Amino acid sequence: MRVLICCNQIPFPLKDGYSMACMQIIKGLKSLQVTIDVLAYNTSKKPKKENVFKEFEKEVNQWHFIDVDNHISYLGATKALLSGKNYNLSRFQTTQIKKKLEEILKTNNYDIIQLEGLYLAPIIPTLRIHSKAKIIYRSHNIEYLIWERIAKSEVNYIKKAYLKILSKQIQRLEKQCWRDVDNILSISKVDLKHIKKFDKSISINYLPYGVDQFQASSIIPNKHLYFIGSMDWLPNLVGMEWFIKDIWPSISKKFPSLELHIAGRNIPNVFYKHQKERLYIHGEIESAKEFMNEYGIMLVPLKSGSGVRIKIIEGLANSKCILSTRIGAEGLFEKGNAHILIADTLEEFEQQIDKCINLKDTLPKIMQEANLYAKMRHDNSKICNQLLSHYETLLLT
Repeated sequence: MRVLICCNQIPFPLKDGYSMACMQIIKGLKSLQVTIDVLAYNTSKKPKKENVFKEFEKEVNQWHFIDVDNHISYLGATKALLSGKNYNLSRFQTTQIKKKLEEILKTNNYDIIQLEGLYLAPIIPTLRIHSKAKIIYRSHNIEYLIWERIAKSEVNYIKKAYLKILSKQIQRLEKQCWRDVDNILSISKVDLKHIKKFDKSISINYLPYGVDQFQASSIIPNKHLYFIGSMDWLPNLVGMEWFIKDIWPSISKKFPSLELHIAGRNIPNVFYKHQKERLYIHGEIESAKEFMNEYGIMLVPLKSGSGVRIKIIEGLANSKCILSTRIGAEGLFEKGNAHILIADTLEEFEQQIDKCINLKDTLPKIMQEANLYAKMRHDNSKICNQLLSHYETLLLT
């Protein structure tokens, strides 16, 4: 079987959830003797680094890269708004992409073409013309819900109005994408239900994120908070701004020994101005795993978003205690679960942190439950075997 995986950015290094989600599927399918080619957009925001590429070059049969300028331009956004186009997707709809894709499809025959995210939706018409492959859309999240939630929390009236228009545009395009593909693989059960509610006739299946290694550990390095995530993903930026402004000042006073460590790509300069005693900005780091192992409590303060947080699943697999908002942990917890701590308000954050710091058994119990939860639901070997069986069934239809 030959499969083309399409990514809207370079899926390496493995420092963000999107890259990790793409590469886990690629590696898992390769181990099952599936021939994998990858088409990846070499974007201006995350360009291909040759020294890093060498580490991943042999993971697939063929790599295809297309240069895409996805820098945000206020002029471009204004033109798109006036013309009624969606600016987010229009940056990924170019003649160059179409021509390069046509070249790839003329010289390669695929059984399955899998689109990793909504920003690849503009290539569906070209795929239909030049390939007989089954087209699968892997939904990492429901994009319009993210923008809808961001719009609701925005206080600036002009920005709020623009974000509402943006979310409506994305909603229309996203729902069209769901209908244009042969099958959807949803990374989240919550998102699956949402898509099914829209149209029960849509072919959709649940395919969770898979982990290769599970580390059962009772070692607690310390009881400090840490956050890791790319700040060019707006929900991360909005969430951390909210936590630093509305939650951290009171938390840091109530717990004078508590530290907050923040790491990630493209952290805005304004964040560094918040650096005070016990709040540390690390910027982009070499090893996410090493950073995660240095601190005791993973913080996920999202106020918007959709899908599931890949870093949470990785944290669970590594027996980390995770403190998240309900939206941040969406799809990864149910009422009564003991593997994760949930907080949305200042009072709830204070209560949960107090338990972690002052109740001796809290962290060891949560860490044990976290590891068991991940083992039961996120074993990549099992998930990729299920995916291969799904491909084979789909090809018979």
